[in-house]
Amino acid sequence: MEVSTDKNPSVIFIGTLVPDTPEFQNPALGSSGLLVQEGIVEGLLKQDIPVRILSSQPMPSFPNYKALICKRKKILYKPGAVLITLPALNILVIRELMRGFYALFSIMLWALKNAGKKRCILLYGVYSPPLPIVYLAGKLTRTRVVPILMDLGMPPKKLKLGKMRMSIYASVEFFARLLIPRVSGRIVINDYVAEDYAPGKHFLLVDGGISNSVISRLFDLNEEKRHPETIFLCAGALWPINGTQVVLDAMRINENPNVNVWFAGKGIDLPLITEAEAKDDRIKYLGMLTLDQLFSYYKQSDVLMNIRVTEPDECRYLFPSKFFEYLATGKYVLTTSVAHLERDYGGMCTVLPDTSAGMLAKTMDGIAGLPKEVLLEKGARARRYMLENRTWESQSARIADYLRNTVLIG
Repeated sequence: MEVSTDKNPSVIFIGTLVPDTPEFQNPALGSSGLLVQEGIVEGLLKQDIPVRILSSQPMPSFPNYKALICKRKKILYKPGAVLITLPALNILVIRELMRGFYALFSIMLWALKNAGKKRCILLYGVYSPPLPIVYLAGKLTRTRVVPILMDLGMPPKKLKLGKMRMSIYASVEFFARLLIPRVSGRIVINDYVAEDYAPGKHFLLVDGGISNSVISRLFDLNEEKRHPETIFLCAGALWPINGTQVVLDAMRINENPNVNVWFAGKGIDLPLITEAEAKDDRIKYLGMLTLDQLFSYYKQSDVLMNIRVTEPDECRYLFPSKFFEYLATGKYVLTTSVAHLERDYGGMCTVLPDTSAGMLAKTMDGIAGLPKEVLLEKGARARRYMLENRTWESQSARIADYLRNTVLIG
């Protein structure tokens, strides 16, 4: 197939992107991954890059979910972007193989229609459809394959997923280490992914972005209602990995009456939080909130907490998406250290040296002693940086440049 001189490639985006409508909402739909994919696709469209979307519609497998068949649906996702959901029997391993082979034939047809153009397959993750099938499709059609590597490695042991699921993850991990060095490019969430999976190969670091849904909800920082307490907010999945138990332990140590903690979300640690709330009036559970409600509480808070508690090897290939949302709000951020976070963003937040309850209690007490103007100034500086450098529009411009000037050269 000949390649044109047109610098803008044709892109087929393969992931789990679906419209955020009731039709597609179910327990398997993750909002953070959806926002990342939405941001990348919308950003590429703004770069005048035509995008076709193949989607492994998120859905719990049968019989945990009533649907036995994942249906094929064709949707005009955005002007210039058609989305097709990959059909399959909704039985775990069979589903991914069927989706993979449907994607293979879809890529072949798409490549024929785009013969004479530069072409690139952007694959979000390596799981669905499986990377080996997409890699094969790239070889057969002479199309460059670039995986977006936001979720790699074995899952935390604390999840206790069982032998079958762990064996599936082990298989995925084997093929990831085999094929990631062989693809045409890599978009990685942190440097460790590139260092461990494709040493010496070129890559683009894209650790996240700010979506329009966040930007549209940002509030005026000059309209702050002052209160004597320093309110710390923990939002998201309420379970040990997100530090809820460490925060509760820190509150038992810290007796400062002006240190208040609010929790928002749901998870297995909710009973511990409600029990602590009954004993300590400085602790408050806000419930499971809509995005508008959450931003209302962001505005009322002083400090947003991004606490990750995992074994070192379990967070090596991650970067917290919620962290970018926190920085964009313009509130002071307290966080644990993950990957390159301290290197690239340490000047805009406070990074804990360790995840012990004692260290957290001491740090919270220190922050509570700072003037509110100091907290607000640091938060406002972080917001300015994020809006100038970490919107999905700016991140997608970097992706488009990487495709044009590195992946598709030669």
